[in-house]
Amino acid sequence: MQITRAGQTLFLTEHTGDCEVGGAAYLIVPDVDDCHRSFVANGVTPTEPPQDTPWDTREMLVTDPDGNRLRFATDRS
Repeated sequence: MQITRAGQTLFLTEHTGDCEVGGAAYLIVPDVDDCHRSFVANGVTPTEPPQDTPWDTREMLVTDPDGNRLRFATDRS
């Protein structure tokens, strides 16, 4: 299965041996604050709200019910 949003596609699999639960994905988005507002408006509470990082990005973290982490980031420079 795949999920596509705003031009980004994430492929999901349940095939035995493909991956382990608790994985992580790092997604670059145009505006992490806009992404955050969209998630909250749709009932998703991020694990970590948007925050500035020492490596000059602004990032937020969403954790799904299986423990997989999706980190969304925008370059601040």
